[in-house]
Amino acid sequence: MHELLLYGQVPAFRQTQVLQILTGLTAMQPHPVLERHIIYKPTAPKGNSKSVGGSQTIADPKKRSQQSSVNMDIFYAQLVQDLEESDFGAVEGEGEGGDKMDGSTGGESKKEKPWKFEFQGTPLAGAKEVLSRFVQGTELADGDPQLYLSSNGYSYISSYILTGHRFISGNTILLLYRILPLPTPTNPLTTPLPPLPSLAPLEKTGSYILQTSLRLIDNTKPELVTRGTKELLQMQAQLRGVVELGVVERLALDTRVR
Repeated sequence: MHELLLYGQVPAFRQTQVLQILTGLTAMQPHPVLERHIIYKPTAPKGNSKSVGGSQTIADPKKRSQQSSVNMDIFYAQLVQDLEESDFGAVEGEGEGGDKMDGSTGGESKKEKPWKFEFQGTPLAGAKEVLSRFVQGTELADGDPQLYLSSNGYSYISSYILTGHRFISGNTILLLYRILPLPTPTNPLTTPLPPLPSLAPLEKTGSYILQTSLRLIDNTKPELVTRGTKELLQMQAQLRGVVELGVVERLALDTRVR
């Protein structure tokens, strides 16, 4: 599946105003989004080397084919879990019945919410009107997601909370969000979450990102790409003067392991 994208930035003081405008534009109430994202890095295949020279470039076809498969790019992946505010630790002094809480027990007694494995490719080069990238998501119904990833050569890198609101207009998804990095956990899947108010935005000014996206099942059909691009550009035009949507530098969304 492919995803077409446009991005814009919204200062923190304008968040409420933009939410109101998007509510009117889409004729729907904002849907709260609160997600935990855990980033994993795959292990490079043994012998992976992206630089060759001299006599190394002179090889028979079989060796060249083997070298090509070894030198393929590898990409970061992530686990995503939908959350509720009650999944986070309590702010100190806000326990039930006036009991003092230290924020260290959030979510311990609750049933574990399901996870989803997500992959996002690096946007294709040469984009002029909208970005395009390959995306894939798989629901993990049962089992230990971390055990599955570690057994397949993935190691933990970092985790964060995505918080914001989602709107839908036609086939276009609008997500106004910001990122809250999480402290390094003992175990990224089982360590209790800290109090939500204790998390500071990644962007020091507290600004938000407006992501407008549209997904295509098959990007090899020009008519589908044209139709999807047209719909995103129409949204861009509708929001002109409110949020300036555009194509960001594709390498800012590069998910390849370097």
